[in-house]
Amino acid sequence: MKDILYCEDNFHMRKQIVGFLGDVFPDREVVADESVRGVLSKFTEINLDNVSPISVNNVADVLRRENADFSNLKLAITDGHLIDRFAGAGDEILSGWDLAKILRDCNYIGKIVYLGGSDIPSDREELFDLKLSKLDVRNGSKLIDYALTFLS
Repeated sequence: MKDILYCEDNFHMRKQIVGFLGDVFPDREVVADESVRGVLSKFTEINLDNVSPISVNNVADVLRRENADFSNLKLAITDGHLIDRFAGAGDEILSGWDLAKILRDCNYIGKIVYLGGSDIPSDREELFDLKLSKLDVRNGSKLIDYALTFLS
């Protein structure tokens, strides 16, 4: 059902948070990846690695055109700075802040949580419902408490 999306380039952090979410919400599907393209590709039949050049607008356009299905997605969680191993010349390195913009541009109305240490750029702040520091979620409690308010 793809209820929860998590984008984090730190493997250990991603594994830890996905584990917390899976333990607390065993009936929910958590979709996770290290890159924006990787995680969003799981919501469409098209491989976003083939979109060129990669940009916020191009990815959002492809997702809308391909009718990417975010209807069951209830919670999106993202770091800010992300890696993109497949970025080529002319491609933007899409950040977690870009992920939030893409989701909102695709009419996603669910919750988006920023989980990171950097400040959210001022032009993206309104896209997020909650900001948590990675230090706040070492045991998952603050994130889980928040998720419990609308995923129970």
